[in-house]
Amino acid sequence: MKEFFKNVFSSVLGVLVGGALLIFLIAFSIIGSLAKESIEEVEVKENSLLHIKINKAIVDRAPKHSDFVDVFQGDNGKLGLHDVLRCIHNAALDPRIKGIFLDFGSISARAATGYEIRQALEAFKASGKFMVAYSENYTQGAYYIASVADEVYIYPQGFVEFKGIGGEVMFYKEMLSKWGVDMQVIRGKNNKFKSAVEPFMLDSMSPSSRKQIMSLLNSMWGDMVAGVSASRGISEEQLNRVADSMFVFLKDGQAALDLNFVDGLKCRSEMIAMLCDKLGVDTDDQINYMTLKNYVKVSDIEMDEDPETPGIGVVFAQGEIESGKGEEFTIGSDRIAGALRVARKDPAIKAIVLRVNSPGGDFLASDVIRKEVELCKVEKPVIVSMGDLAASGGYYISAVADKIYANRTTITGSIGVYSMIPNLESTLEDHLRLNIDRVKTNAHSDLISISRPLTQKEHDVIQEKIEKVYHTFLQTVADGRGMTPEAVNEIGQGRVWSGTDAKRIGLVDELGGLNAAIAGAAQMVNLPEGGYRIVSLPEQKNKLQEILEEITGEDDLISKKMLGEYAVYYNEYKEFRSLLKMKGIQARMPYVIKFR
Repeated sequence: MKEFFKNVFSSVLGVLVGGALLIFLIAFSIIGSLAKESIEEVEVKENSLLHIKINKAIVDRAPKHSDFVDVFQGDNGKLGLHDVLRCIHNAALDPRIKGIFLDFGSISARAATGYEIRQALEAFKASGKFMVAYSENYTQGAYYIASVADEVYIYPQGFVEFKGIGGEVMFYKEMLSKWGVDMQVIRGKNNKFKSAVEPFMLDSMSPSSRKQIMSLLNSMWGDMVAGVSASRGISEEQLNRVADSMFVFLKDGQAALDLNFVDGLKCRSEMIAMLCDKLGVDTDDQINYMTLKNYVKVSDIEMDEDPETPGIGVVFAQGEIESGKGEEFTIGSDRIAGALRVARKDPAIKAIVLRVNSPGGDFLASDVIRKEVELCKVEKPVIVSMGDLAASGGYYISAVADKIYANRTTITGSIGVYSMIPNLESTLEDHLRLNIDRVKTNAHSDLISISRPLTQKEHDVIQEKIEKVYHTFLQTVADGRGMTPEAVNEIGQGRVWSGTDAKRIGLVDELGGLNAAIAGAAQMVNLPEGGYRIVSLPEQKNKLQEILEEITGEDDLISKKMLGEYAVYYNEYKEFRSLLKMKGIQARMPYVIKFR
């Protein structure tokens, strides 16, 4: 028996020591990887080809990644739009880069993001360098970007998804009713376009909501068709006929070639052989590919980091707006207000560009950020660059800036507010057989309880508060945009607008992307082109923190790795959960719209 326990103890000890040693080796590998990344320099060889492989989700600013994390995730991270734009701009000026190879896979990007990339590629063409695009199949967003290339190629059996833009909204009312859930919705009395609450109170779109979404889609599609038409020499009427017939979607590459959507049919080997010809090399192993991932490092190395050089502070605010710190893809009021404060107090930062990509969120948190923007304006210019969307709370924090830039397809406006309080009384009692009893010192001590409905007086009080917040929203926009509250109300009421329409009605000043906003900020403070540095804020977390969050991160590991093809339903659940977690008065986009 003694020998038995001795053997067991030895085995346990061996496991513990082995586990500790394994952890040590992993930690050592991480540190080694980080150290290697921090000192490794990327060499751009003569006669190089910038290989832009667009096969990931594109966000304004991607989180910091490491090669170690990529081993676990298969490099399924995100592309940063800011990095993509900078690489394209630098490639045009870099004599070592001879051209761009646009290599498309399955991409995830909204219309305005695609528009910004397309604009940068159009500017690149002025350098006289070649640009070719290739994909086995082109999604609609990918083709919109690819169509700007000098030459567009597709796999012989591939197709081009060109069918128009549709939006769909999921409605929860019937499901909630089945479980006895009563969503008590209170919104501005004239906020008929503020339809974020409609999925909880209707079974389909209201006429006003359908009107605004149709107007938005027509504007976005019109810009997309115009861009493709100009690049490919196909009339807009013909493009719409092709979209209606789905001809290039249902047929193979030959149909796309016949209609001038592409310039040729090639397999990848034939495509690489063509690149060899353009670069004047004999074999594909002689092609000096420069990936985005590596060229970003080159750009970082060559970027002017001298603290004495005048800077333009770019504050990235992406995601829903909430109180507190937030994360990389949520706009925490403390985090973003703090970043603005850093930019305001730094004497080397001469102007601030606030990059907003947000559907809105908590109104109080939005107001905290808005106040910091106003404080910044006292000391230096503040320019807003709107991304894919800067709606509701996203517009509220933008409205007081000195100047606002938006893309043509930016979704903005949605000036309106609402509150939504679930009443689960029937759910608890009838479905779950739970009884709720309560004690209170005053008549409304249990206000906003999910276990009972609002009284009429409570409803009226919240309605009054909603109206006051909406008036504050109107007045803030009026002061920021030089309008009257009455004029803002006419274009408000919760309605969303495209960037093109927003400029027409005075909600934005200029049409242009992030680069245009940065250049505009430099002009406002008389900084010459190339005579300033970019200071990105908030400061991103260090590599080790990023690794730990990547390994345990919910989005990539759960939705992509574990759920696979069912990940889309998990994303729907997260959006629904986000709505149910709302607290206080909300300034959000009318809908979560899925564009097809």
